[in-house]
Amino acid sequence: MNTQTSYKRQQGLVLIVSLLLLLAMALLAMAVSQTNLQQLQMSGNDQAKAESMQHGLAIVDSIISDKNNTAVVGDVGFRLCDIGLSSGCDDYLINVDPAVLDADATIEYYVERVGPELTSAPFLDEENAGSAAAFSVARQEIVVEYDRSSAGLGKVRLAQGLLRLIPKTVQ
Repeated sequence: MNTQTSYKRQQGLVLIVSLLLLLAMALLAMAVSQTNLQQLQMSGNDQAKAESMQHGLAIVDSIISDKNNTAVVGDVGFRLCDIGLSSGCDDYLINVDPAVLDADATIEYYVERVGPELTSAPFLDEENAGSAAAFSVARQEIVVEYDRSSAGLGKVRLAQGLLRLIPKTVQ
């Protein structure tokens, strides 16, 4: 009789141990799934950031592709913008290809003249520069802000420098 009672007690103990192991495995599975979810969200954030950067660079390329967008006018601090996009502008000469602009994004871009007003071309000394001695350089900065954070996507602000060669005879 003693053997049967001992055997029945062991069956109950095995059930409790099995439940504890099952609970531990469930906790481990929850931790792993939560980590995977966080990794998925982080990779989505990286994708949105990279996509916003590409859109911003496409706008910069569109601005640079037309010389009228980066006309050398005004003094240091003179700002060129697109009509109705930016405030604090001195002139509205920029035309950007509409194909690079997203309707659901908040976009600001402008070209600003930075100093000094005119410098020599940064190639070699003027004595050794060859044709570079016949040019001066006007410095400009292209600034693009591209924001799709309202849709849960990326936001980027780019600033790219531009050196515009100007023949010294024109000055």
